[in-house]
Amino acid sequence: MSLPMGLLRDEIINLEKKNDVLWFSKCPPTKDGMERFSCPSPDHTTRYRCIDDRSLCDGFIDCPNAEDEDMGSCMFFKTTKAHLDVLADALLRWARGRY
Repeated sequence: MSLPMGLLRDEIINLEKKNDVLWFSKCPPTKDGMERFSCPSPDHTTRYRCIDDRSLCDGFIDCPNAEDEDMGSCMFFKTTKAHLDVLADALLRWARGRY
């Protein structure tokens, strides 16, 4: 699946080729310190894109093969995130004595 570059966003990290194995450096964190990770497949220039978890399942294609918008993965991700948000809220209320 070939996507126009206009549909892709965020920074691109370069690949290093060593013995036909693709090695890529760890993605730098965002300006606010959030961890980022590389898309599982390179783009047409053999570069990997760095995205953060806010880019997962947001309706915009960020990875060259649209792995960040995969319906099966997004269903799991959104359900898990929703449960973790409820748990985090309950823990904060408990810690503040409001439970």
